[in-house]
Amino acid sequence: TQSTWGGHILIKGCPCKVVDLSTSKPGKHGSAKVNVTAIDIFTGKKLEDSKPSGATVEEPIVNRQEYEVMDIQDDFLSLFLPDVGTVRDDIRVPDNEVGREIREKFEKCQTENTTVAVAVCSCMGIDQAVGIRMQTAK
Repeated sequence: TQSTWGGHILIKGCPCKVVDLSTSKPGKHGSAKVNVTAIDIFTGKKLEDSKPSGATVEEPIVNRQEYEVMDIQDDFLSLFLPDVGTVRDDIRVPDNEVGREIREKFEKCQTENTTVAVAVCSCMGIDQAVGIRMQTAK
């Protein structure tokens, strides 16, 4: 296994970020095992897996991009990528704590001189808002 702490692997078909790696000693009838604890990058659920130390693991390609929230309509975010000047409106507001925080902070920024930036994680054909921060309007 070449995965490292903080890297990404697939566990049960879910892209995960590794939060803990431990190795058990080889037994009388087999090789050492690597125990992996990881967090699903989209759901936040903790997943665990155990593999022989020489096993191959799948490492998903995970991209993270920060966008400025321009609007929220019909549960979709209207996002602007300032560096490139592109707009996308295909990201749904997540139905979790991040989604509630996006809605709350977006409403708050309407009355203040701030904007809301969201981090969108893309992996395996899924794009989802996974983080948020307030920033001073430009």
